[in-house]
Amino acid sequence: MTCAKCKQKFSYKDILKAIMCYKLICKNCKKKYKVPALYRLTISILFALPVFFQIYLINIFSYYVIIMYLGYCIVVVLISSLFVKFIEEQS
Repeated sequence: MTCAKCKQKFSYKDILKAIMCYKLICKNCKKKYKVPALYRLTISILFALPVFFQIYLINIFSYYVIIMYLGYCIVVVLISSLFVKFIEEQS
């Protein structure tokens, strides 16, 4: 992703941080971006989804479910930068 104002490229690390706090600020021109509500909801649902099936998963995989959930969360965080879009924040 690049800044719409100054065309500065954002680093992968900056995008991952922005996804967690829902804000992104260009280091070059200080332009502010935010994550739309739809993407915030999508990420929240992806994190919570395994919790809804916790009883069934524990019966099948015993307590390895905790390790699997941590791995799942890491994967969701890493791929979330591929589908989350940022919009310019209104001043």
